[in-house]
Amino acid sequence: MEVEQEEGDTDDWPPYLLEDLPTEALLEIFQHLDWQNLMNVSQTCSRFRDLCLKATLWLHMKQLDFRNCAIPYDRSVLQIMSKCPNIEVLCLGDVLLEEEEEEEDIDMLETNLVGIDKFFLSVLKQNIHVKQLHLSMHGVTNRSVEAICAKCTELQHIVIEDSEHINRDALTDLVSSIPGLQELHVNNCGGVMYPEISNQDPSQKLGLTTLSLIGTALSTEDVSTLLKNCPALCDLDLSDTYDLTCFPSDVLPTQRSGLDTLQSLRLRNSRGLQDLTLEHCPQLRMVDVRGCMGLTSLKLSCPRVEDVLLEDVNQLKELLLSPCNMVKVKVTDHASLKSLEVTSPVLESVSLCNCPLLSTDTLVSNVKERHNITKLILNKCINIPPEDLNLFILPAFPNLSCLSYSGHAWSDVQITSSQIDTLMFGDCLNVTGLPVNIPSLQKLSLFRCRDITESELVNGLLFGNQALDNHNKLTPTGKTQVTLEPFSENTGTPHLKELMLSEMVGIHGNMLSGAMSNFQDLTRLELINCARLAQLSLCDCANLTHVVVRSCNRLTKMVIQRSAPCVQTVELKWCGMVEHFSCNGNRLHSLSVLATNFVHFSVSSTSLTTLALTGVLTQTGHSLTVNCPHLTSLSLQKCDLLTTVQLRHLLNHAAELIAVDVRGSSSLSSLEVPGGVKTCYLMGHRKLQEISVQHPIQLSRITLNNLPKFVPNQRMTLLKACEDTLTVLDLRAIPGETNLVIQLKNLESLTLDQGLYLDRLEILCPKLTYLRIQGCPKLWHLTIELDRLSQLQITHSSPLLALRSMELHTSRVTYLAKVIAYYCPKLEILKLYKTYVTQEMINKLGSLIPTLKKLSLYGCHGYTSIGCGSVNPGSTSLYITSQDIPGS
Repeated sequence: MEVEQEEGDTDDWPPYLLEDLPTEALLEIFQHLDWQNLMNVSQTCSRFRDLCLKATLWLHMKQLDFRNCAIPYDRSVLQIMSKCPNIEVLCLGDVLLEEEEEEEDIDMLETNLVGIDKFFLSVLKQNIHVKQLHLSMHGVTNRSVEAICAKCTELQHIVIEDSEHINRDALTDLVSSIPGLQELHVNNCGGVMYPEISNQDPSQKLGLTTLSLIGTALSTEDVSTLLKNCPALCDLDLSDTYDLTCFPSDVLPTQRSGLDTLQSLRLRNSRGLQDLTLEHCPQLRMVDVRGCMGLTSLKLSCPRVEDVLLEDVNQLKELLLSPCNMVKVKVTDHASLKSLEVTSPVLESVSLCNCPLLSTDTLVSNVKERHNITKLILNKCINIPPEDLNLFILPAFPNLSCLSYSGHAWSDVQITSSQIDTLMFGDCLNVTGLPVNIPSLQKLSLFRCRDITESELVNGLLFGNQALDNHNKLTPTGKTQVTLEPFSENTGTPHLKELMLSEMVGIHGNMLSGAMSNFQDLTRLELINCARLAQLSLCDCANLTHVVVRSCNRLTKMVIQRSAPCVQTVELKWCGMVEHFSCNGNRLHSLSVLATNFVHFSVSSTSLTTLALTGVLTQTGHSLTVNCPHLTSLSLQKCDLLTTVQLRHLLNHAAELIAVDVRGSSSLSSLEVPGGVKTCYLMGHRKLQEISVQHPIQLSRITLNNLPKFVPNQRMTLLKACEDTLTVLDLRAIPGETNLVIQLKNLESLTLDQGLYLDRLEILCPKLTYLRIQGCPKLWHLTIELDRLSQLQITHSSPLLALRSMELHTSRVTYLAKVIAYYCPKLEILKLYKTYVTQEMINKLGSLIPTLKKLSLYGCHGYTSIGCGSVNPGSTSLYITSQDIPGS
C-alpha cells in the first residue's frame, strides 16, 4: 500500500513506518538486500521503486542467486545481470527459454549453440570476472563448460549439479584450462562416468584444494589419479559413489600427492566400498563412512585423525585406529565387528553399543594408552560378561571415573571399585540384586531393570556384597533389622550424591523412603516413570536439595519433612491424582507442578516466592494449605470448589503478593484483592459477583475473562477505584452487554474480546497506546478519545465490519484515512473533534472509504470552510459539516 505523509503531519514524532526514514538510511538498508528482495521492495510504493532503480544499489551487488525464482525467464535473468557488472558469486538454476531473436554479431563460441548453452554464453559475456559459479541446470552441456573455460579465467570455485549432459572429458578440460580453480563440486551428474581429474599437460599439477564428486561412478584407479594430480587437496568428498570397492593405497610415500595434505575424507553411502586403509595421511583429521553398507575393514594409521563417523556400517568386521588423535571413540550398532584397535594419547571416552561379537580380551588388549580414559560405555555387548567387570575391565582402566553397563542377562552383580564416581546400569534381566562396593560413587543411574526389587536395591547400596548373604537386612520401613551397620567395612555407596531411577517397576517407595536418611551426602533424587511407586517420604536427609518425580501414575503420597532442611527444588509432573502432598522446608524456592491433581496439598516455606497449582480443591473434602509468607506470585487453576473464605485466607497470609491468577472456580462469590497486588487475572468464575481492592491500591494490570455474574456496575466501580494505577486492561467474554464505556486516564493498553452483543463502545483514555478489539460482530458505534492517533498501535485488531459510526476526539491524526479504511471498511458517519483537518485529508477519506456518507468536524482547525457542503472525490459523494463545539 502506497504511503504518503498527510499535510499537517510535520510534527517530530518518531517514525513508525519504514517509509518515514530518510533516503540515505533507506539506501543503506537496501544495499543489504539480495536482488529478489530488492525487486519485491520496489513494488510496494513509488518512492521505493525510484530508489530501487538507482544504479548504485546494483553496482554494489556482489552475489546473484536465481535458483529459487518462481518463473525464471531467460530475458529477465539477463536483464538483472546487466545491472550487476561487479558480481563475484553467480548461482543459476533452470530457466524458461523465450523465443530467440537473430543477432548480427555472433561469437565464435556461439556457432551451433542452442537452448541453455546459448543462454549461458550470454550470461558469461556480461560477467567474465565471476569467481564463484554454481550451476543447477539440467540442460547444461559440454559446450557450456567450454564457454566457462574460455571466459571465466578468474574462476576459483565452481559447482555443477543435476546435469546429465556433461561427460568426463569436459571436467578434464575445465580443470586444465583454469589454473586458479581451487574448488570443484560435481554432484549427481549422471553423464560423468569414471572421471579423470588431471591436467592435460602431464608436467603440470592441479591447484584444487576441495574436490567433490557425488553420485558418480568411480574406480580405484580414478581416485588414485586425482590424488596424484592434486598435491594441495585438503577436502575430498566421494559420497554416493558406486564401483569404488577399495580406496587406493598405492600412492608411494615418497611421491607428493593429495594424501600428504588431505584433512577430511567423506565416503558417505558409497555402496560398493569394502575396504578403507590409509597409512600415509599425516594431515587427515576427519573420515566419514556413514551408510557404507558393504564396508568390512577400516584401518587408519593417521596420527591426527580426530573424528571417525561410523553410523550404519552394518558389515564392519575390523576397525583399526592406530595411531590417532581421538578424544572420543563411539562404535554403535556394529553386529559383525570382531576386531577393534585404538591407540590415542588423548583418548578419554570409549563407547561400545550393541557390538555383540566384541570380547573382553579385545577391549582390554587392543585399546592402548588407557591411562587417560575416564569414561567407558558398554551397552548390549553381550560377549563382555558381567563377571569380567571386576576381574579384567576395571583393573585395566585405572583412572576410570564413569561406567555405563546395560543390556545383559545375569543373576548376580558385584561391582567393586575405588575410583568410579558415576555408574549407569540398566536393561538387564534376571538381576536379583545390585551389591556395589564403590565408596567413591557419587552418581548412580538405574533404568529398566524389571527384576530388581526395592529391598534388593536398597540392601545393595547400603551393604554392598555383604547383602548377598541376607537380602532382608531392612524392614519395610527401611530401618536396619540386623546389627550390621550400613557402609561398614568399606561396602555400599556411602558418598552417593545423585540417585536416578527410571522405569524401575520394582520400586514402591516404602523401603526407599526409610533408607534415604542413610545417604547423608545425597543432594539429588530422581524417580521417572516408576509405574508402581506409591509413596515417597523424605526425612533426615541433611543435604538433599533436588527432588524430581515424573510420570509415576500410582503415586498417592509424597512428603518432604522439615528434617530435610536443604531441599530447594521439588518437581512433580504427570503423576495423575496424588492423595497427599506435603512439603515443609524453609529453603524451598522452586516448586514445579504440572499435570498433577491433589486431594490434600500442603506447602510451607519461607523462601518460596512463586506457586502455580492445577487441579486443587476439585471435589468435596479436598484441602489446600499454603504457608509461604514471602510468596509474590500465586496461580490456581481448575480449582472448582475454591471458596471465598479459602481464597481470602490464602491472600491474607501472603503479604508480599504482587501477582494473583485464579481460574475455574464454581464456588467463588467475592474477592478482595490485597493492596500490594499489581497484576490480577480472573477467568471462568461462574458465581463471582463482587471484586474489591484493598488500600493502598497498586493494581496496574487486570484481566476479567468470562465472569457472567460480575455485572457492569460492579466492573465500573472496580475500574474507578483503580483509575490512578491501572495501565493494562483485558476484558473478555462479556455476553449480554450492549453499551460499554471505559474511562481511565492512565490506561495504556486495552484488549476487548468476545463482546457478542456489544453495539456501542466508548473509550475515553487519553494515554492509550495499544488497542485490540475483536469478537464484537454487532459493534455499530465507536467513540475514542486520546491525545494523538499516531501513538495508537492497533496492528493486532481485526476489521470491525459492523461499525457504521465513529467519533474521534484527538488533537493530531496521522494516516487517518488509511487506518479507518482498513479497520472500519463500512463506516458511514465520522465525527472529528478538535483535530487538524486538511482538504487533502478529506479527499483521501472520501476515496479510500467508499461507504462514508457524512463527515462532521467540531472545533477542527486547518479546514477553512464553516457550515455545510459536499465534495465528490472520485465516484463518492461525501457530505461535510463544520462547526464550533457547542458551549465552547
